[in-house]
Amino acid sequence: MAETVWLLDVDGVLNFIPYARDDAAGTWTDTERFRAGNGFMIHWSPSMLARIKAIHESGRAEVRWLTTWAEEANELLAERFGLPQLTVAGSPLAREELGWWKLPDAQAVYESGVRVVWTDDDLAFSTRAQAWLEEIGPERMLAIAPRGGLLPEHLDLIEKWLS
Repeated sequence: MAETVWLLDVDGVLNFIPYARDDAAGTWTDTERFRAGNGFMIHWSPSMLARIKAIHESGRAEVRWLTTWAEEANELLAERFGLPQLTVAGSPLAREELGWWKLPDAQAVYESGVRVVWTDDDLAFSTRAQAWLEEIGPERMLAIAPRGGLLPEHLDLIEKWLS
């Protein structure tokens, strides 16, 4: 098992079309769009995905999907994003309990003893997740809730934390 695991969401993090801001400083200058096989429009930055792939391939962090796309992230997005097939860390279909379905999956990865990077735009909306993150502290968990997509400054922070 990797020493560090990166739990990666898709919509709002990699796919930022609903939040694309042309006037925002620090956004990606290279973007592409395509309609995935399930009909959803995807808008992403190839240079962002190249940086994520480099982190994964270098072994600094094992990138895993933690997204409602679940296995469809591998089937419909990974190749287009230039990513290898990634482990799926959880699926909304596997959870019946109340609350945010991703939190127990993130907790399970953290409790396995690895360091964790968690990028999910919904982190800011889960009071249970926020309370848990405050309780465990930043030493082994870096959580980023990007508003408007993962930005270069977020990747700079992740790379610094991984060093």
